[in-house]
Amino acid sequence: MKLNHECIRDLLLYLEDNLLFTSHLCANDLEIFPYESVDIIYAAARLSEAKYLETTQMSYSHDTIPIIHIHSLTWDGHKLLDNIRDENVWSNTKSMVTQFSSVSIGIIDNVSNKIITKMINEHI
Repeated sequence: MKLNHECIRDLLLYLEDNLLFTSHLCANDLEIFPYESVDIIYAAARLSEAKYLETTQMSYSHDTIPIIHIHSLTWDGHKLLDNIRDENVWSNTKSMVTQFSSVSIGIIDNVSNKIITKMINEHI
């Protein structure tokens, strides 16, 4: 399955707006237009695996899709979101990374950080 970077960004933005400190959200129940549930669940699972989200996951033997409860964004999750939140930064980041056939979330985080730093330096 392919990891959708747009879905990752939109999921992080959604979680920041809707996830309360004292509760959790189930990735399996989220509806984020225009993504299918399986894309959202897959993005949540990969973000958890990369330590951008704190989650608990349950799998039942008859289900192939895990149930993912999202408790919070981690420090790195907030950092990633802060780096890719701005539409201009996100657009520039996508423009840079789409030149390559495969780019990890870590690279996207790194590239967006450099783009922000460059934009700030140009205004100093």
